[in-house]
Amino acid sequence: MTTLSTRRLDVLTRVAESHTGRAAEVVARTRSGLAEQEMRLGELRRYSEEYRARPMPMAPALIANRERFLARLDEAERQQARTVETAAQAVRESTQQWLDRRAGQRKFDTLHDAAAQREAWRAEQWAQKQMDEFGLRAGANRLLPDGE
Repeated sequence: MTTLSTRRLDVLTRVAESHTGRAAEVVARTRSGLAEQEMRLGELRRYSEEYRARPMPMAPALIANRERFLARLDEAERQQARTVETAAQAVRESTQQWLDRRAGQRKFDTLHDAAAQREAWRAEQWAQKQMDEFGLRAGANRLLPDGE
């Protein structure tokens, strides 16, 4: 015996669960994106270290080219570090949104559980009332003479 109130809470609970699920998917995507950006930054840093470890060329023109290339590598590293920070911020924001959605879902879960308990209590009370009425009728029937 579900009441209109419980059915409404069922719908709201399912909607909250859906929102929480979508928020969790966003967290997973942003974490994956962050991992990818961190990997790229690591690759850039390793390449930069390897390039710096190479022997210095002898020709002045090659030295100038090397310095310009290293400056560009440094700028690429800084840009990638900013990209990593942006991705990390997206993870923090999506995680907070998921936590907020999850807290909202828990509130609906609590309301739903309370409504289900009230309904169970009402059903139990109704059944007890039926049993009491049955017992009263049975007792009254025993007190009546057979002819009446």
